[in-house]
Amino acid sequence: MIYGDVVIAADGIKSTVRNKMFSDKSNRAQPSGDAAFRILIPRAKMLQDRETAKLINEPQAVRWIGPHRHVVGYPIRNHQLYNAVFVHPDKDSIGDSWTIPGTREEIMETFGGWDPRLLKLISWSTSVLKSRLCLYPRLQTWVKGLCVLVGDACHPMLPYVAQGAAQALEDASALGVILSQAETVADIPFALQIYEKCRKERAEGIQQSGTENRITLHLPDGPEQVKRDEEFEASMQGAKSPDKWNDRETQRLLWSYDAEDAAKKCWLECTKRTESLPHARL
Repeated sequence: MIYGDVVIAADGIKSTVRNKMFSDKSNRAQPSGDAAFRILIPRAKMLQDRETAKLINEPQAVRWIGPHRHVVGYPIRNHQLYNAVFVHPDKDSIGDSWTIPGTREEIMETFGGWDPRLLKLISWSTSVLKSRLCLYPRLQTWVKGLCVLVGDACHPMLPYVAQGAAQALEDASALGVILSQAETVADIPFALQIYEKCRKERAEGIQQSGTENRITLHLPDGPEQVKRDEEFEASMQGAKSPDKWNDRETQRLLWSYDAEDAAKKCWLECTKRTESLPHARL
């Protein structure tokens, strides 16, 4: 038996602790309508071709966008592997397991007419994983008693703004700052409520932006898609972009945020508010 003053549940999108905290169906996964193939290509393979060599040598992510689907690729492990994720309509073939082995043939069936560089990546792949992308409803609270949720356990995100890990780190930073202010075990429930107040609105707003970006990226060919592409081009000159991943305003919101500083300010704000209310907290 392990004992502690607080239980921090950072056990991911299939959180066991969350399911214990919320036994009703309000926290159950719902298919988003999308699924993803993932492949990893070794550097040696990528260097066989001049165009794919550029992909693994340059420190940037590249996206390919089409009707109802897109691909994102980027180097990982100090440019020793190239990670490519192919997002496409879910054919309901994955079931409840979410991630299962796939095949190159399945990717080709969905992306067969795309960029020749992508077709080379697919042909070089030796292992394919396919995953169902799921949505979760917002939780009423992240805290019950001395148990608190962080990261994907409380705000699982679709990958369209690439913020899942970043928001988990912000959660951890904020929680560390706030718990460090607790002087006794009796202060912990109050501290956990401040953590939720500090983090919940921001994380869930970013969670929603990923859902919205899915619509933007996957527009079918037509007037809306033409308008979107024109806005993409204008954004290269500084205009607002419909793609939240590349929109400067959204980038400032995501990247100029100091989670530790925000947590300190939230703690001070909440503790000052309760100084004149000795029988109430939050």
